[in-house]
Amino acid sequence: MKILMINDYGYQVGGVETYISAISKELSKHHDVKIFSTNINIDKTTFNGYTYSGLNRFPQFITNMSRAFNPISFVVLNRTLKNYEPDLVHIHHIFNHTSPSVLALLSKYPTIMTMHTQTLLCPMNKYDKNFGILNYSKFDASTIKIIGHFKYIFNKVKYYFYEKYLTNVDLFLAVSDFIKTEANNGSISPVKTLYLGLDLPKYSAIKQGYNILFIGRLTHNKGVEILIKAFKDVISYIPSAHLTIIGEGEELNSLINLSQELNLEDKITFAGKKPRSEIYSYIKNTQVVVVPSLWQEPFGLVGVEALSVGRPVIASTVGGIPEWLDDKTTGFLVPPGDPIAISRKIVHLLSDRKLLSKMSIKAAAATNKYSIRTHVNKLNIIYTNLINHYSRKI
Repeated sequence: MKILMINDYGYQVGGVETYISAISKELSKHHDVKIFSTNINIDKTTFNGYTYSGLNRFPQFITNMSRAFNPISFVVLNRTLKNYEPDLVHIHHIFNHTSPSVLALLSKYPTIMTMHTQTLLCPMNKYDKNFGILNYSKFDASTIKIIGHFKYIFNKVKYYFYEKYLTNVDLFLAVSDFIKTEANNGSISPVKTLYLGLDLPKYSAIKQGYNILFIGRLTHNKGVEILIKAFKDVISYIPSAHLTIIGEGEELNSLINLSQELNLEDKITFAGKKPRSEIYSYIKNTQVVVVPSLWQEPFGLVGVEALSVGRPVIASTVGGIPEWLDDKTTGFLVPPGDPIAISRKIVHLLSDRKLLSKMSIKAAAATNKYSIRTHVNKLNIIYTNLINHYSRKI
């Protein structure tokens, strides 16, 4: 089977690229897999086979409009399809560079699109606490006060192309039941839930210590400010506790300032962004991983990775997180934005070695269904069924 995957980036950016790299490697054992993406950061370790020029070299106005319909990706993909002649196309993220223009070329190809986030449902890919997801189906003039006139007009244009060409997608794969429900509410169909698969790190027995770990982008919706405030309370109960924050983002400086204001600079390490090869070591050397998200996380890959190593997770009850985190068994669920709730659960775990060890074992056992091999086996069945369906139509 010849499989063409389409994604904005062909190098490691985040969870989406981690997933694509893992499934491509596994699928390539039995199939021919190629990846179509931008040539951005081509000097880095890449996994793409076909590339086109990214939008980062154009003026901002052209970049914004090309995100609605990118003529460059359209032309290059058209050439790629004729050259490669795939049996199936699998789309991932096309929202920053590739654009919905590529969808126009896929009417004759069995096509699957994985919904890694709410972007198809929410033009700004955000979750507003007063309006909920800014669903395209209710994307009207009332949203101008949230996003402004220019972004409103731009997204209306983008929506036109998505609405016109998403009909060329034969099946949408949601990474969680949460995303599937939101997709159904947004009139996207047909949708099937397929939990992400990972090349899971191995279990490692918990060491002695009082270490807490956060891994993710340093943005407001990840809730790191809430975690730091919670950690201030933790220190009053466990003075030797230490918090390590892995990641980068626009909130970095304000988070560093907050740690200084709370006199925590000696208790918190801002480790910066780390490659996956190093993150495993950080997880092994911690006792608890915290996912304090404020927004509706589609899934939460980092939490599953932590569980596989045997680290209990304390996470917000948002989005798809409750689907993989078993409250009081593999960790604790807490209300989003509640530093005291996070603090109490951290202290509870770090103060009870027996409970920590018990949760550690159960955490690792709970992640078998997220293994890359299990996931790809299911993906193979989906691919085969879709191709066979096309064959019968012809």
